[in-house]
Amino acid sequence: MTNYFRFLPLALLLACSTTRHFDSGNRYMATRNYAAAVAEFDKALATDAANWRYHQARGIAYYHLDQYDKARPDLELGAAGGGDHNPEVLYYLGALHNDLGQSRVAEGYYRRAVILDSLNSQVLTGLAWTYANLDENEQALKYYTRALAVLPTNWNALSCRAVLHRKAGRFQLALDDYAKALELNPTSSDTHSNLGFLYLEMDKPQAALQSFNEALRYNPKNAYALANRAKCRLRMDQTAEALADIQASIRLSPQNGYAYLTRGKIYASLAKPSESCRDLLHADSLGVFGIYRNELDALLAAGCRRK
Repeated sequence: MTNYFRFLPLALLLACSTTRHFDSGNRYMATRNYAAAVAEFDKALATDAANWRYHQARGIAYYHLDQYDKARPDLELGAAGGGDHNPEVLYYLGALHNDLGQSRVAEGYYRRAVILDSLNSQVLTGLAWTYANLDENEQALKYYTRALAVLPTNWNALSCRAVLHRKAGRFQLALDDYAKALELNPTSSDTHSNLGFLYLEMDKPQAALQSFNEALRYNPKNAYALANRAKCRLRMDQTAEALADIQASIRLSPQNGYAYLTRGKIYASLAKPSESCRDLLHADSLGVFGIYRNELDALLAAGCRRK
C-alpha cells in the first residue's frame, strides 16, 4: 500500500498533528477532564506557540483547575491575539479577577464582553455577579434580570438573584426564584444551601435543616452547607450535631472565618470560654464582614480580649 503521507509537506503534517492535539484537548474540556485538556493543549502549543486560540483554550482549562497564576497569562495572550473580539475570553478574564478579589478590574472585562454580545446570558450573569461582589446590588439585580430575560432557564442567575432578594428582605421573591432554580437544576447543592440560609433568616429552622440536608446529599463536601447546617442545629439546641458539622466544615475549608465564628458560638454554648475566644480571635484574623462583623465584634467585646 502506498504511504501517501510521505509526499505531504512537513509543515502540513505538523499542522495536522497540532490540530489533532487541540481537538483532543477540546474533547477533554467537554468531559471536564481539565488536567488532560491542559496536557493536549501543551502539545499543540509546543508546535505552534503563537496560536492565541490554543493559549485561550489552555487558559480556560487552567481556570477550571483553580490555577489562576497559569490561567491569567494564557487568557491575556488569547485576548491580545484576537480573542479580544470573543466574549468568551473576556468572560473568563472577568471570572478570574473576581476570584482574585479584583472585581473592579473584572467589571471592565465583562462590560467589554457585553458590548460584543449583549444577548449572552452567561456574560450578563458574570457582570451581575461582579456588581454583587462590589455590593452594588441594584446594578447586580438589573443584570441578573437582563440575563433571565435573554435565557429564562438560566438557573444560576435565578439562584443568585434570590440572594439579592433575601438581602433586601424580599423573602417571597427569593423563594420564587429558588423554586424556579431548583426546578431547572434540582441537584444544585449550593442552591439548596442558599435556600436553607433564607429559611434561617425567616426563622424556619426545620425547613432550613431540610434544605441543608438536601445540599449535603448532593455534595457531602459542601463546606458552606455544613457550616450553615451547624448554625441551624445550634439554633435548634442540637449542640453535639452542630459541633460535628462545623468541625467537618473547617477541615474542608480551613480559611473560612465565618466557620470559626460559628464554632466559637458553639463552644460558648458548651461553656468552653477559652476555646470560644480562640476561635473568635481566629475568625477576626481571617476576616469577617458585613452583619457578621458586628456580631463578632460584640462577642469579642463581651468575652474576649485581643492580645
